[in-house]
Amino acid sequence: MRGMTKRSGNRQQRDRNALHPRVRRLAAGVGLVFAAALILAAMPPSVAATPIVVVLRPMANSSLIEWSKSGGGGKNFDRVDEATSDGDATYVYTSRAAFDVYALQDLSFAGTIDFVRLKAVARLSSGICQVGTVVYPGCFTMGITIDGPSWYQNRFVLNSTYATYSHTYTVNPWTGQAWTVAQVNALKGIINQNDGESTVRVTQFWAEVQFTPTG
Repeated sequence: MRGMTKRSGNRQQRDRNALHPRVRRLAAGVGLVFAAALILAAMPPSVAATPIVVVLRPMANSSLIEWSKSGGGGKNFDRVDEATSDGDATYVYTSRAAFDVYALQDLSFAGTIDFVRLKAVARLSSGICQVGTVVYPGCFTMGITIDGPSWYQNRFVLNSTYATYSHTYTVNPWTGQAWTVAQVNALKGIINQNDGESTVRVTQFWAEVQFTPTG
């Protein structure tokens, strides 16, 4: 009986010894899965899902150019197309109700467009802007057109120093739907002084398009 007990004990010990490597491998596997989960959780979102902002600058005068330009030759659009504002070094200006319409650079990408934002750096040179019975230092508007009806945001009130003004179109204002690349590429930018009582200078004008790439 004692011999049987001893042999039985040896078998149990061998069984326990045989389990030890399996247990260690299982524990190691669980550890690797847990570590991988931690690494994935710490990774930044996919680059493809990160919104990107593209700047579209004026590249040509369009059909309606009524503002005056500083300096000598050249075109109105090249007075406002610089990447960094140069203040009164180059600008367009008007002292009467007038439009300038500029063709903008095109997009070339696949993705979802989040918004189109117009921006201008402008200032009041002289005069006032009166809206009804309310008198402001000076005013101008800017907007967009797609070979047809114009769409303007509300009037901006200017002061005598240059500042940046902007208006955002989260959807195409003509369709009420999200922008498409073709629609953005058909856009033209507009600056407009429509009160006729102040002299306005615009030194920089551009559009920003935010999109989320696909693929």
